[in-house]
Amino acid sequence: MELFPSNLEEDRVESSTSNFYKIVDGLQELHQKTFGDPSIKIAIIDGSINTNHPCFAGANIHVHDLLQLDNSKHGVSTLHGTAVASIIFGQPSSSILGIAPKCSGLIIPIFKDNSKGKVSPASQTDLSRAINFALDQEVNIINISGGHLSDDGEADIFLKRALEKCKEKNVLVIAAAGNSGCRCLHIPAAIQSVLAVGSINDQGQPMGFSNWGDAYKLNGLLAPGEHLFAADVNTGTKPVRGTSFSTPIVSGIAALIMSYAKIKNIPLSGNSLKDMFLQSAIPCVEQVEGSCDRFLKGSLNLPQLIQQFHQKETPKTEIHPSHTSNLKIMEPPNESIETTELLLPSEVKELSNVQTQQSIDDTTVTVAESKEIKSKSKINIQKSDTIMENTTPNLPTAEVEKVNLDQQALLPSCEQSLELAEDGLLPSDCGCGGKKQEGAAPSAPQVHKGYVIGELGYDFISESHRDSFTQSMGGNSPHNPADLLTYLKANPWDAESIIWTLKIDSTPIYAIRPHGAYASNTYSLLLEFLEAQLLDNIERISIPGLVTGKVRLLSGLEVPAIFPTIRGMYGWSTDDVISSLSGTVVDQAQFRESLSNFLNRVYYEIRNLGISSSERAINYAATNAFQASEVFASTVNNDMELDSIQVVKSPICQPGSDCWDVKLIFFNPRERLTQARQVHRYTIDVSDIVPV
Repeated sequence: MELFPSNLEEDRVESSTSNFYKIVDGLQELHQKTFGDPSIKIAIIDGSINTNHPCFAGANIHVHDLLQLDNSKHGVSTLHGTAVASIIFGQPSSSILGIAPKCSGLIIPIFKDNSKGKVSPASQTDLSRAINFALDQEVNIINISGGHLSDDGEADIFLKRALEKCKEKNVLVIAAAGNSGCRCLHIPAAIQSVLAVGSINDQGQPMGFSNWGDAYKLNGLLAPGEHLFAADVNTGTKPVRGTSFSTPIVSGIAALIMSYAKIKNIPLSGNSLKDMFLQSAIPCVEQVEGSCDRFLKGSLNLPQLIQQFHQKETPKTEIHPSHTSNLKIMEPPNESIETTELLLPSEVKELSNVQTQQSIDDTTVTVAESKEIKSKSKINIQKSDTIMENTTPNLPTAEVEKVNLDQQALLPSCEQSLELAEDGLLPSDCGCGGKKQEGAAPSAPQVHKGYVIGELGYDFISESHRDSFTQSMGGNSPHNPADLLTYLKANPWDAESIIWTLKIDSTPIYAIRPHGAYASNTYSLLLEFLEAQLLDNIERISIPGLVTGKVRLLSGLEVPAIFPTIRGMYGWSTDDVISSLSGTVVDQAQFRESLSNFLNRVYYEIRNLGISSSERAINYAATNAFQASEVFASTVNNDMELDSIQVVKSPICQPGSDCWDVKLIFFNPRERLTQARQVHRYTIDVSDIVPV
């Protein structure tokens, strides 16, 4: 399933000015107390934005092109992202007064335009990357104005884990309920830790396009969704409506409440604020049978929300993430880093009677992301230009121009407005309806360090490319790894003609792109890995390198490209690692079980995408299990067993380094209540491509 952005459709009710005070009761009074605190950071995960729009002049926002999208032209995805961002960050001196104009923002684009000028869907993996990156930048709120419909309301493993981390770190995720106008679930809004937002009209009734369902009765509320004005992609404003734009209203109010909490010295976590939104919501008073199903938990009630907030007034204390889970990756305390949530559009459709001008989120192992988004000057609107190397490897250009809609994908939540037809109400088609405009020149591609653990795979550029291999292999199938390996060993130069991939749970996560003078050596090593994998001599490989750009696979799925560093590439099996490390342990069976437990937890329970500093640290810890073997040997000899794994920022580090402590906590199951736990830690420096 793919995730789509919401559609931007011009509101057919005439209005002359944008005025959130008229549609959000209590907002003007709250603005008299605060327009937002710069230390409160909102991440917008959506399309890119036009940072040159006058409404952003003076705004403290930062754009980070994490997924290497080409948004140099302002198309429909930029329309959507600009509109969503303006509802939160529009400055008081401009034509759009946003909800929380003085808060900080991080814009992480995950949507782009395809060759037909429409929004390309993003995968759940793309969204999880964006969420993890936002967490690394210490955001308080994540706004996602998009998603995809789901039969069961379940997210994939990476998105589920990213949302769990948000809950652990008390980061409030707010997402659009979607605009399909049905009893249906929208990912990620249907996940219970997320605050889902639907749309309500001026009469206090749910709008016809706004989704509903049983899950939303627990975690959803309605917010104003019509008579809204937002920035267009050029310099003006445009009326908009839909759950995509109701969502940033709630995100902006959440940021104001958090800002006011700082003024009043009231401790307030994202999880607590979510509960306050839901508890203060105006419930439906059922007058027509079944009508309350569409009201979710209720509608936004800002005056009651503020009243609940005042009831929490206590001396200020620091909010820390919960440490109750047995196995997790923990992040460092918040720093002053600008962030904005990635916005996911829902479904996109063409508009017919709307002009196409652009309109429109002790020993502890800590795994943390590198801080590439630190503000280096007082410039208000910045484009990230952090490059980890002086040169960026060139990506191959042979890619297939198609999209596989069977993959989990998100689109912006588009407004499914209802039009009156002769035979009743019919849904109009949903589309952003904007033509591309020339924008600023594309910025330099951004590069991130990666250290990933997975299985080796391969793919082809196109069907004709695959058929060409079949012909060269004398009719043998290139999809048979053994046949392909035999062919490549006889014709090693063709190893660079296929797309090598790194898979996690049989899903391609990265395309491996050897480069430079020793690329042939890297291809030879990949062939060795493939052969060892076929012979069951290895289960996992590690790939350190630089992540930049994307590669389209035969299925149409786009995955990030990783340019590997050969000195950190390894392949191994769990049994071989354990056998080589058993040493002089008294109880070798217990040692094997304990070390195997550690490795399997890393492989399965906390498997990750290997981008953040914390993820790279824990992956390196599993790769270099010999470092942990001494710990396991000593604890096994003392009848101790592994309880939990944690990753924390190391208090000891060389200047200019990025150090994390892998923390292994052991307990004696026979003396659970009488013997103290043992905590072992070792430090990993992930400032280089290959950790130390």
